[in-house]
Formats: sequence, C-alpha cells, structure tokens
Amino acid sequence: MYVDDGLKSVSSNTEATTLIKQAKEMCWRGGFNLCKFISNKRKVIKEISEHDRADAVKDLDLEPLPIERTLGVQWSIEADNFEFRICLQDRPLTRRGILAAVCSIYDLFGFVAPIILTGERILQDLCRNQVDWDEEVPADLKMKWEKWRSELPSLKDLSIPRCFKPEEFGEIKRAELHNFSDASNAVSVPIFA
Repeated sequence: MYVDDGLKSVSSNTEATTLIKQAKEMCWRGGFNLCKFISNKRKVIKEISEHDRADAVKDLDLEPLPIERTLGVQWSIEADNFEFRICLQDRPLTRRGILAAVCSIYDLFGFVAPIILTGERILQDLCRNQVDWDEEVPADLKMKWEKWRSELPSLKDLSIPRCFKPEEFGEIKRAELHNFSDASNAVSVPIFA
C-alpha cells in the first residue's frame, strides 16, 4: 500500500476475486468505498462490478489492456511489466531547477535508483562547490547535467516484470532478497552501456 494505491499478487483468479470482495466489505464496514480495481486478468476484471473498476477498464473490449499508473510507476497491464516514461519539464539551469527536476522522478521501488543517483551526484557537486540556489551552473556540471537529462528518455526501453515467478511454477517455499551496497563518496554509474 502506498497512500491510496495498493498492489497485491495472488495465485489464482478465484483468490483475486475473493480478496476484492473481502477488502471491499471490510472497508465498507469502516465507511469507505474501495474502488478503482484493475487486474492483468480479464476474467478477474469481469467479476468486478463496472462502477468498482478503474476507469481504464470499464470497457472490457480493450485490446490490449491499457497502461495504468500504480504506486507512482507505469504498469503495462497486458505485458504485466513496470515501465518508465520520464519527461522532465524545462527548468532554469540552476541548483534549484536541477533539484526540482531530479525530485520529480518518482520511483518508489528504486528500479531506476542507479540512474537517479547520477542526477543526485550532480546536485552533490553543486553543494560541494557552494553554488547558490539561483546561480548559473558551472560549465563542467552543466555538460554532465545536459548529458544525463538527454539520456533519461532511454528509460522507455526499460521493462521490469511485475512478477518473476512463472505462472505454473507451483508454491514457493522460501524467497530471499539480497542487496549489496558500499559507503563510497562517489558513484560512477553509466545510464546505459
């Protein structure tokens, strides 16, 4: 759950429709109308009353299923992948403008954190060089900024499966997530190799 968005995966269509009914009933008892449901399975969508469906799937004749925003990222429902379409607004080339641009990239899951780190590193250099908020950015950092910004649209080619478990895989007995990090002061991350 994040603010008013929730994303839940279950093993079967039956389990999904049961979960929707139970969640709606529980929220209704508390005085809340839980709605705007969407699924990557048409069979589940058909079981949801039309006024409880997300606007994008009120009409079930859609081919393919639409792309919807969930938890701050784009979800290609048909492919069941998370995708990115980053289009930064033009802002002044100042520390304030760069901060606003970097902070406008929303990535709750951290999928593109290595890419965002490059923008944050530019901000770090501006702070280290004591560049004032509305002062023009030095030429070397301006070049880095413009290169980084020009490469962001390439993220449209990034597609991350929502679920890594194949459909007929069976029951998972144990799952692990491994993470590695270090405490370096500088990170050099190419956007795309």
